Amino acid sequence: MPESNDHDGPQLPSEIETSSAGAHLGNPVATYPWRMPPIPWRGYAMWGTLTVILCGTWGYLAGAAVGAVWAALLFLMLGIPLVLRRRSRFIDINAQLALYEHGLVVVGANGTIRVARYDSTLAYLYGYSDDTFQREADRPKYYTGTLTDIAGQSIPLNGFFETDFWLRGGYTDPQYWASTIHDGIVKACFASAAAELDAGGALDFGPIRISATDISANGQAVPWPSVQEISVDAGRVGITVDGKWKPLKGAALELIPNFRLFTALTDHRRHQAKPDEQEPHNNGEPQTD
Repeated sequence: MPESNDHDGPQLPSEIETSSAGAHLGNPVATYPWRMPPIPWRGYAMWGTLTVILCGTWGYLAGAAVGAVWAALLFLMLGIPLVLRRRSRFIDINAQLALYEHGLVVVGANGTIRVARYDSTLAYLYGYSDDTFQREADRPKYYTGTLTDIAGQSIPLNGFFETDFWLRGGYTDPQYWASTIHDGIVKACFASAAAELDAGGALDFGPIRISATDISANGQAVPWPSVQEISVDAGRVGITVDGKWKPLKGAALELIPNFRLFTALTDHRRHQAKPDEQEPHNNGEPQTD
């Protein structure tokens, strides 16, 4: 897998530098190129063989096995070149994701340049493992999601991921840039958000609302002293109360923006609600690992 440039001096085109300077993003941190995965010939062979077998079986039952097999082969000979031609339209060696101290610049596969700041973006970034046709035990998670740019428009962000069937490109090393983006959002927003909660305000994270006194979803509120833990199971956000985990209604993980900021703030409120507990000293910074 291609490696990202590190903070020792990524080479950034002048257009990206101009965009970052205009949004006051600070110093560059890292850049990640956009890549298409290798052509999944093994998956195509599996798919083609299965197609021929199914068509041949159907043709045999219908009394026209040879014709059905030829039709399947013709379909494959026409379909695979179309897929490869579609793949070529999405290849852009100039596309990249450039991270900065206070935000990021995205150069899409179509050449568009978008800018987002950590103190104002909504990041819906999550990863999952595709184990159905996994060939290697160390294959990374597939990361996908969106951010909002400084104009309030959505930016798609997909991580580079090798698959046995699909030809979806993405930015390399998503396990690093996704974490860096979430950490940047926490650093930029935690202090002001925590102060708002401590002052009696409330914050919405998609279907979940957190306030100084409770956490609620779909109109059902649970006071902080009763919340033992907040965690994710099978893509759903839930809370543990009296030793039992229950999902928050409508709170699917992909619907929660800035999830790491959400967990940092919920930990903060839970600890504030239990002042007698001894928490490890962290100089006021949220734990975000």
